[in-house]
Amino acid sequence: MKTLFILLTILAAGLYSNATDIKSKKSNTTFISGKVTDINTGEALVGVKIQISGNNNTVYTDFDGNFKLNVSDAGNYNLKASYISYKEDTLTDIKIGTDSENRVSVKLTPKK
Repeated sequence: MKTLFILLTILAAGLYSNATDIKSKKSNTTFISGKVTDINTGEALVGVKIQISGNNNTVYTDFDGNFKLNVSDAGNYNLKASYISYKEDTLTDIKIGTDSENRVSVKLTPKK
């Protein structure tokens, strides 16, 4: 019985430790989110590639033109949006703080 109690105590401590690790990682998560639209029509653009310049961290917009990109550290970032038949756009010096979600609006211009 004593062995079972010790085993359950160790298991509970391990589960609590993992839960606090997950919580602390989650609270330090920073995001850039936003919506991509056509500059002329305001229509949401689906499948636009959103990438932090010089980084492999890439996402694509959903059916409503929305995206959410995880950023590991606070700082200033350049965000690149590219889409077939549209001019590539780069938003420069987006200031990202810790523990925050930073919302941006991207309006792409069709190629002529």
